[in-house]
Amino acid sequence: MFVLNKIKKMTIKEKFIFVFKIYGFNFLSMIVLSSISFLVFGKQTNRIPISFDKQIITVFGALILAPILEELIFRLVLNDFSKIKNIVFASLSFFAGMLFSYYKNDGLDSRFLVIFTWIIIIWSCYFINKKVSISKFKKYETILIFISSFLFSISHFENYNMSNGNYSFIINFLILFVSGMLVAKVRLKIGVVWGMFTHFLINLVPSIILLFEHFNK
Repeated sequence: MFVLNKIKKMTIKEKFIFVFKIYGFNFLSMIVLSSISFLVFGKQTNRIPISFDKQIITVFGALILAPILEELIFRLVLNDFSKIKNIVFASLSFFAGMLFSYYKNDGLDSRFLVIFTWIIIIWSCYFINKKVSISKFKKYETILIFISSFLFSISHFENYNMSNGNYSFIINFLILFVSGMLVAKVRLKIGVVWGMFTHFLINLVPSIILLFEHFNK
């Protein structure tokens, strides 16, 4: 079976403590990586300017849709590739996310292919599991989490300015990659809903800053 991990039983209090520990570690890593970016690349604008209407849509996506859809796409399947319902939920979430992206950006962008690659991977794992009995697949858990986090990070590149001379997107990639790994840990240990909550917390501060920058102009 492609069972990678079993969700650990915890009290609600223990789950909240665990989530906020993960969030704290993520926040610390973001500060460290951002400081490195400033020291190495200097002050660079890494976000592409957008209108206020698009900012509102972005914040809605970051706080509501992204925690739900991205967790269903990238992390739901991580603890068990043998459940067809998990694969189907991930696939449906992919199409829902693409519809939102199409509306937000007036068309599909390159993240479509990135996320579609992950969908192909998880369907492949499902069918391999149907054909081959793998009793000790746990050793591949880290590889699958790595691939999931890598593609999760790559799928956000459309949000950043990658023009000539602007290399801070490298740090943004690392920040998102670390976040993906940490949220995957939450999902595997206490469940996908808590992964969504952690994802929401991670997106909360950047969303507030985005709105603050607009009203502070």
